[in-house]
Amino acid sequence: QVEEELRPFREAMDWKGALHILADVAPDRAEKLQCNDWRRLARHLEAARAPPQRSGRAARDAYDFRTFFLCPADRNALFQRIDMRCMAMLRAGLLEETAALLESRSLGIESSGGLAIGYRQVIEYLARLDPKDGDVEAFAGFVRTFASATRSYARSQAQWFSRDSSFMWLPADPNSVQSVADQIARLVSLPRAEFDAARGSDAGVRDAWVAQGAPQGPQPVYASRLDRSGADGVEAL
Repeated sequence: QVEEELRPFREAMDWKGALHILADVAPDRAEKLQCNDWRRLARHLEAARAPPQRSGRAARDAYDFRTFFLCPADRNALFQRIDMRCMAMLRAGLLEETAALLESRSLGIESSGGLAIGYRQVIEYLARLDPKDGDVEAFAGFVRTFASATRSYARSQAQWFSRDSSFMWLPADPNSVQSVADQIARLVSLPRAEFDAARGSDAGVRDAWVAQGAPQGPQPVYASRLDRSGADGVEAL
């Protein structure tokens, strides 16, 4: 379109007339053009007339985002799965993997990876003072610290999401993945106003999660089986 608009000016060799079109919308661009640079004139004119590009929050607001936080209905069951997951990682070779990475200098003790949950606890365990073969108490203490740090991270994640009202909290049962998926599909298909109304009704899910962690809540405060002494705690999982 711009090329067709400029064609009569170009055929008449009317550079000033064509430049005046650009000067009306972007005088700063017009001042920088060299005489008879028709190609750049067309490009600058297209750019000047293009709608402004929005960035940051303004750009995000142009989209219909629908975000969810999948909240396990049973807090203690989640923490038990975390304990079991930590033990599974150890059985899969987390200790050996970390030792090999340290030996090859592929993992720095103070690096972001070395400070990550899992690697950090393993490094502290491997670098402990006065290590002894068959030290069950030291190993059990390491496992407890690893699992406790992972559970604390899960709690922190929930606290972070609870402060963001743009996320709709949904009770999620890991044994009923399809039902959760169906519920999300239904919610994203709602008109925006209906979805916002539904999102505003998730306070019960949030409150139930918080109540489960309260000392006088409906559930006892989670007591990990790993907290048993020595090998008994580790063997419990």
